[in-house]
Amino acid sequence: MDKIYIALSLIILTGMLICIVIIIKKKNSLYDAMRGMVEDDNCSVFCFGPQGRCLFANAKACELFQVNSRSEYGKIEEFYRKWLEESGRRNGETECWEQIYSVDGEERHFSVKFRHVKDRHGRTTGYIYTLTDTTDEIRRFREEQYLATHDKLTGMYNSEYFFQKAEELLKNDPDTERYMICTNIKNLKLVNDLFGEEVGDRILRAQAKQLKYADYDSCIHGRISGDKFAMLIPKENFSAELAEKNTAKLQYLIDNSNYKLQINIGVYRITDPAENPRVMFDRANMAISAQEGDYRKTVVYYDISMMEQLLHEKSVIDEFEYAIENRQFDMFLQPQVAADGRLLGAEALVRWRHPEKGLVFPTNFINVIEKTGLIIRLDRYMWELAAQRLKAWKDKGRDDLCISVNISAKDFYYADLYRIFTELVEKYEIKPQNLNLEITETALMSDVEQHLETLGRLQEYGFRVEIDDFGSGYSSLNMLKDISADVLKIDMLFLRETENKERSRTILNSIISMSKALGMEVITEGVETEEQLALLKEMGCDVFQGYYFSKPIPVEEFENKYFGESEKQEISDGRRF
Repeated sequence: MDKIYIALSLIILTGMLICIVIIIKKKNSLYDAMRGMVEDDNCSVFCFGPQGRCLFANAKACELFQVNSRSEYGKIEEFYRKWLEESGRRNGETECWEQIYSVDGEERHFSVKFRHVKDRHGRTTGYIYTLTDTTDEIRRFREEQYLATHDKLTGMYNSEYFFQKAEELLKNDPDTERYMICTNIKNLKLVNDLFGEEVGDRILRAQAKQLKYADYDSCIHGRISGDKFAMLIPKENFSAELAEKNTAKLQYLIDNSNYKLQINIGVYRITDPAENPRVMFDRANMAISAQEGDYRKTVVYYDISMMEQLLHEKSVIDEFEYAIENRQFDMFLQPQVAADGRLLGAEALVRWRHPEKGLVFPTNFINVIEKTGLIIRLDRYMWELAAQRLKAWKDKGRDDLCISVNISAKDFYYADLYRIFTELVEKYEIKPQNLNLEITETALMSDVEQHLETLGRLQEYGFRVEIDDFGSGYSSLNMLKDISADVLKIDMLFLRETENKERSRTILNSIISMSKALGMEVITEGVETEEQLALLKEMGCDVFQGYYFSKPIPVEEFENKYFGESEKQEISDGRRF
């Protein structure tokens, strides 16, 4: 009997336990549903019963609502009821959205998820409301987006984003007349070297601030590269005078009155809004390049001739290598004549025999070649031709004649002049005094001490140094006290380009007398009339060169003209071509 009683008791107890477990399991279905979510510290998790009672809130949720115990869940329930009234989000099983809530007076972004919790029979037993704070993530995203589209130093659009926004603006509003502006701070690297990068950055920020100040409708700004800024602005809002005045103020950022900060502004008038904004900017920048060296101009407007010049320069550069390899550059000679009519030699001048364009004069290509540094190769080519010709003359018994060759400013920096000229003399077995070295005073204005040392060594070897274009620069007299040149060359333009010829003649006479006193021979270029020749002879000039005697002519023509029995008579007669 006792055994039966015990067995029945166990059966009844087991049944009761099963019922309890079933009831508990049913009530705790909400906990089972959210168990995995509670572990996430970034989420505020709330569990609500069907009647809106808060059954559970994790630590993050309690912190958000400043709840310390279950007795304070009323704050959470009030928030939940208010949300239900405003949103009515109770139909969908799971809903997600983004929302901004004020937390401690600060607006914060949350990713919200609301879902129904159901038992195994599909009946709703409660709701889970999850808030994930995404404020920091959104802030980081915005910072990354900002850095991807803006320049860190100035806060302006970066290059890529500026052109993107410019294209959008022009597409959406093609009827407004606009300018594309390019500004360039000249020699910013030099500013950094002289005054420090902090000063350079200060100038860049100030330049950016000036541009952003012009914040008109449909006006955008950007920093395109280190010292170049761009602005797309309605034509009616741009003032060249104001732009010049504003950029001049940047000079005060440099605490050195001896350094002149130069800022150039290129302006391109947009005629085709569908044109690539990068092309527009390049043309505004081209306007700056076109006036390089003219310090009087701050604002320069683009015109089609600049593009033509650019294409011309590109053509010269592209064809130069082939031209020099195929000996398209010719040496022309212009005779130099003594006061008594004797031929003393000639100046070597270059001409380009282009297969399509014919004979091209230096004015059409020398500047381009000098700018790109190709002048060094051309100069060496011409020096070689001159040495070869002197060798040929020597073989004909005419080693009494000389040829003057030009040395460019860049040659002093990128060529070993002493080695090159001494090797030419040795290679062709000519006298160094027959190969005269002609330099301009402007070529000596920088690094004077080093250049003079090079020229001094060449003179010691036997070369004669000629100073060309004397009087065209600003350091003439100062240079003469330092350099011991053998020849001074004066251009007759010195006389022609003035209304007061008597004053010019007085100065010219003084220069010739001074040169003689310094032991220098004087050559006058550009002699065109018999009256000029007579005047210069009277002043004591030694050698003459100009169209009165001959224009520059090919070597063969020069030799045919002057290497005959009547050579002296022809020169004295001053017969012209």
